[in-house]
Amino acid sequence: MVEKLPKSIVDALIGYPEVGVPDVMIPLLTVDEAGYPHVCLLSRAELDADANHIYAVVASSVSKSNLLRDRRATLIVFTPSAAYYSKLDAVQFKEDGPRLGVVFTLHSIKEDGDESFHMEVPRYLPTEAIALMEHWERSRALLHQLHTLDAEEQRR
Repeated sequence: MVEKLPKSIVDALIGYPEVGVPDVMIPLLTVDEAGYPHVCLLSRAELDADANHIYAVVASSVSKSNLLRDRRATLIVFTPSAAYYSKLDAVQFKEDGPRLGVVFTLHSIKEDGDESFHMEVPRYLPTEAIALMEHWERSRALLHQLHTLDAEEQRR
């Protein structure tokens, strides 16, 4: 088990998308009941990280079911020079209506690429309609609650 997240992953996940400015798409993979991969695309409005944890807000009902059942996922984070395949363990959950807040720890990671490699990071164009449809403000509040839950757990 890897204890600390690489700075490049933390840097790629922190921040917040701006309407009208292209931003990264980040695939979260879980495994369904039949053993097949299930992909859920997340934005930085639904993700945050620190050196020890990745925090996610998941609205996909299939991804939520998979996470609650298996407590595992893979997050693919792209940077201009590498893709990082992070195997994650869900250690805490917080339900908020149709959304599931998840605190992940890093189980293992594989880096695919190096400084000599140039990759086009998958992006999308955030719009007001997307921000409203995905309830970004509600996700931001849930991410904040996850940080608080995690901090309380660390003090115990």
